[in-house]
Formats: sequence, C-alpha cells, structure tokens
Amino acid sequence: MRRTAIGMSFLLILLTCGCTALGRDIEVSSLMQKKRHHEAIRILQGDLDAKADVSSFQLYLLGGAYYEIRDYERMLKTVDLMERKIAGGDVEIYGANLSPYPGIMRGYAYLDQGEYEKAVRTVSEASALLNRIGQRSNGFYHSQLIEINGILGFAQANLNRKRDGIAVKKRLGALDLDRDVREFRTALTDPASRDHMLRSQDLYRKLIGPVAFSMPGRARSSPRSGKWTIGRRAT
Repeated sequence: MRRTAIGMSFLLILLTCGCTALGRDIEVSSLMQKKRHHEAIRILQGDLDAKADVSSFQLYLLGGAYYEIRDYERMLKTVDLMERKIAGGDVEIYGANLSPYPGIMRGYAYLDQGEYEKAVRTVSEASALLNRIGQRSNGFYHSQLIEINGILGFAQANLNRKRDGIAVKKRLGALDLDRDVREFRTALTDPASRDHMLRSQDLYRKLIGPVAFSMPGRARSSPRSGKWTIGRRAT
C-alpha cells in the first residue's frame, strides 16, 4: 500500500503525464478494475509478443490478469519474467518495492491448486525478502505483509499445522489497523491498487475475523472439498 504522503494527487499526476508507460499502466489498471481481464491480457501480452519494453509493474498486472482467469501456467511464466525484470533493476513503482510480489503471486497460484507446501515455501522466501527491504523504503509493506501471512495462514491450516497457524494470526493481529484503514482509504484514488487492497482485506478477515474497515469487502474465498482456497470465478 502506498504511503499517505503520495496522497490523492497520485492519479491526477498520472493523468497529466505524457509518459506512454504511465498511460499504459492506467489503461490496463482500469481494465483490471472493471474485470475486463482478457482485454488487459490482449494489450500486455501483445506488447510482450511484439518485443516491446514491458515494465515489472505491467508484468505484475499481466500475471494478475492470468490469475483472475485461472491460467496458472501463463501466470507463473509471467511471474518468472517479472522476477527477472526486478533482478535487472526495475524494482520500484510509485513508492512501492515490487520485489516480494513474485513470491506472493506464486503463493496464490499454489494455494489455489492445493500445493500447500509450495505455497509455504515461496511466501516464506517472500517474507524474508520483505524483511530485508524493510518498511521505510517500501510503500506496499503492510499490504504485502498481510498477503504473505494470509497465504501462510491458509496453507498451514490446510496442512493441519495449528501451532503455525496461530503464530500467523498473532503476527497479523499485531498490525496497526487504524493506520491500515487510512492507507486503504488513500488507495481508493489508485485503480491499480484497489483490487490488490481488497484481496488483502479478504485474507485478513478470514484469518482474524470481522474487522471494521471503512469499505465493504468482497468475499472471494470459498471452501472446496472441505479446504479453504483463495480465488474467484474466472471471468
């Protein structure tokens, strides 16, 4: 989640900027917000196929679009590309460090597919990376922390590791909710982070219980064969 200092002027700055890359970010983010995932894929995958320069943030959006339609194979390939792009130095976007996202996104895919050990391993690596980056230099720190521990919590529960699951709940319970609520509200100005933000809320609610956030959440998780998974219907 971005720092409040960026504030509500964020989207206005983007809209008045003539940079093609930023314009592309807004275009695709808007499609994602409207659940027009196939259109977002057509644009960004088209850029990739044309050998255009695609940023790590745009690969994050493309991977997210593939996740939404449950194309895990293409999602994971896109995440691999994103990871290489980040390793090449394309790390930050709008005050946020993207480095933990490859692990987080893989964790979502593995969790959906019932590969709980893989989910634990990959988000544990993302957690270690997040801790190395630190909070001050990462505007998405709290959101990433919630997602990492949310995936861990679901995976540990499905592996019947109650002690580990309780430890996850305690870590999440120690978060400053008032600050998180303010950051969530600020993020309303950014279509690119809104869906990401709501997913984090859903994870938090499932693990901690009802939380008095300022916005209505969207229940997306559902039990399959007696086990909890993260996911939505493909659109």
